[in-house]
Amino acid sequence: MKQYIEERAIANYIIASNAAVRQTAGKFGISITYLQK
Repeated sequence: MKQYIEERAIANYIIASNAAVRQTAGKFGISITYLQK
């Protein structure tokens, strides 16, 4: 998948669900460090 699409999907999830970084990382199966970049 293209990186910008993945980033947009993650951002939309955070906004829509009002999720914390840890919750989002767990949902998408990625590291917290990846989200903070």
